[in-house]
Parts: sequence; structure tokens; C-alpha cells
Amino acid sequence: SNVSYMIASQHQIHSNILRVNKISSKSPPISARSDSYTGRMDVNDKDRANTINERDMAANSFGSNNSSDNKQTNFFGNDTIRLRKLANSALQEFYGSTKGEDWLCSHWWMAPGSEVKLWHGISVVKGNLTGLRLPRNNLNGTLQASFGYLSTLNHLDLSYNQNLVGNIPSSIGSLVQLKVLNLSGCDFSGKLPQTIENLTKLKELRLTGNRLNGTLPKGLGKLSLLTELHLNSNDFEENIPPSFGKLSSLKAMDLSYNRLEGIVPEQL
Repeated sequence: SNVSYMIASQHQIHSNILRVNKISSKSPPISARSDSYTGRMDVNDKDRANTINERDMAANSFGSNNSSDNKQTNFFGNDTIRLRKLANSALQEFYGSTKGEDWLCSHWWMAPGSEVKLWHGISVVKGNLTGLRLPRNNLNGTLQASFGYLSTLNHLDLSYNQNLVGNIPSSIGSLVQLKVLNLSGCDFSGKLPQTIENLTKLKELRLTGNRLNGTLPKGLGKLSLLTELHLNSNDFEENIPPSFGKLSSLKAMDLSYNRLEGIVPEQL
């Protein structure tokens, strides 16, 4: 299949280093929910959409007047307006929980009457929030469970904000449109949530240089579209799941500088 592998070890992993590269010749405020959040929105979340305080909305529109947008399928059926209200509220909580007033650049964020599509780092396509890119922007704080309401995102980059701390919320599993997730160079800790297996459209997962620990989720093997997987420089331990052998689209995988041990699965 014209695919070559390079594994920086002999079949046994002896220390903190494992690097695998696969190269194809064809390649060139909502209050936070508890940690038991499942990564998907349930009927109670629908009810919450009806109770959002209009004060929290602050007239922050996504800036679309296209009535056809209401036909988009989402967690709340065809009620796109309700979804956008939840997303607006989640963005405001994100701004507050990461000390937005101290960001290096926060143009238009929370400006009275401003449209979300004008906010620094935001991308909006046909009235839907598709991108949130705020790398190296001095974000300081935590990601709240309400982050899961940004369910139309396909690109999320909060990399190299060294004061982003705490756990990656399990509600990250609600961002089922994501193609790129980059949280490298932050200070996240705890286990990688199992709900990450919901992100079946993901092509790039970059979590380098955090303090994530525990075992590597077997569910990562379900992300069959992944081409880039970078989990190096964390504190992951035990074995590499054999399910990683199902990542048939991978071009590069870096698991170096963890505490992995055991045999490199022959499925790789």
C-alpha cells in the first residue's frame, strides 16, 4: 500500500519515548454541569434553552439574516435560533472563565450591539459558528461544561495558552462537527474524556505539552478520519490500545515523552 512506518523503539517500550509516524507516498453564565456530563445534550438541556436570561444575550447576533439557516439539523431539531442562543451564552461564559479582559487581543468581544462574527478569533459561515482560534492569547482559567454548546464548531485552536488549566470537559464530545482540535501547550490535567470518541469527523488532534494522565482512551480508535495524532509530552501511562491500529488514515502519530510501557501493538 506504499505506506512506511517509523517506530522509535524496538518492539518493547522502555522509557518515556514512543514516536510513530505513518507516511503515505500519496500524501504530499450557563452553570457548569458535573463531571458526569455525558458529552451530549439531553432533554433537560432543551428546557434550559427556554430559560436563558435575555440580559446574557447582550444583543450578540451571529449576523445572519438567511432564513434558510433555520433548516439546519442540530441537537434541538430545526430550532437554530435556540441553538445560537445557547452558543452565545457559552461564548460569554468562556470569555469570563478565561479572563477575557486580560487577553492579548479581544477585539469586539462583549462590545454592546456587536455581532459575534466580528469578534477576534471567531469564524461564522452562513450564520453558524464554525471556528474559534485564540492561540497564544493569554487565556487564563478553565473550560466550562457549557463549551459543549458550541456544537457547530469545526475548528478549535486554543493552543499555547499556558494558563488554561483544569480538566478538558467531557462536554467536548458534543462538538461533533470538529475537524481540528488543538489544545497543545496549555496546562490541562486529568484524564482525556472518553467522550472524545464522539468526534468522528476529527482529522487533527493535538494535545502536546499538557499534564494529561491516565490511560489512552480505547475509543480514539474510532476516529477513522484522523490524519494527525499528537499526544506527546503528557503523563499518559500503561499500554497503547490495540484499537489504535484502526486509525487507517494516520500520517503522523506522536506519543513520545509519556509513561507508556509494554509492547507496541502489532496492529500498528
